[in-house]
Amino acid sequence: MDGETTKELFGWLVMTAFGAGFAGFGGWYLRRLVWLRRNGLRVPGRVGGRNWSLTVDTDGPTSVSARSSSRYRFRTAEGEEVSAAQRFAFSHNMLREGQHVTVAYNPANPRESEIVEAKSQVISALLFLLLGGLFLVIGLLLVAATLTP
Repeated sequence: MDGETTKELFGWLVMTAFGAGFAGFGGWYLRRLVWLRRNGLRVPGRVGGRNWSLTVDTDGPTSVSARSSSRYRFRTAEGEEVSAAQRFAFSHNMLREGQHVTVAYNPANPRESEIVEAKSQVISALLFLLLGGLFLVIGLLLVAATLTP
C-alpha cells in the first residue's frame, strides 16, 4: 500500500469512526427517550422559559451557532420540586413559557426527565442515529473499496 492510499484509507476510517459515534449517541439517546416515555412516572409540569446560548468561533473561518432549549419545572410524586432543561432542541416544539406539559421522569433520578409533548427530542435522536448510520455505511464501503485491489 503506497502513501497516498494510506492517507485515503485513514480519511475513510475517520469518517467511519465519526459515523459510528454519532449513530451510537443517537441510538443511546433514543433508547433513553423511549424508556422514559414508557416507564417513567408522568406528572404535570410547566414550561419556565428557554435557555439560550450563542457561540462565535473565530479560529479559522468565522462561524456562529445558536442553541436553545426549554426549561421546565415539575413536582415528583413524593412532592420534590424539580427544575430541568431539555438536552436537545431541534426546534422550539411550540412550547411557550407558562404552558402546562406532561413530564416523564425516572423515579430513581428525577433530574432525568423529558417533556412528553416535545417531539424535537425524538427527531434529534433519530437524526443523529440515521445520519451517523449513513456516514458509517458509506465509510465502510469506501474502506472496503480502498482495500480491494
